[in-house]
Amino acid sequence: TVDLGGGYRVTYGQLDNIQVAEGSYVEAGQVIGFIAAPTIYYQIEGSHLYLALRLDGMPVKPETLWQ
Repeated sequence: TVDLGGGYRVTYGQLDNIQVAEGSYVEAGQVIGFIAAPTIYYQIEGSHLYLALRLDGMPVKPETLWQ
């Protein structure tokens, strides 16, 4: 989970080989990890990234912020 500021937090899942330590500062564009091989529960979907965005703890549809 990354604190984006302004009450926004984003959670990434299905990552492997995490490149940052908990509590560290992350620069825009910095690699934080790599997509993991699918687990037995996601064989049909294949490799993918789980992403959840929250504003002040409430879910936000990330696509509403894409430009």
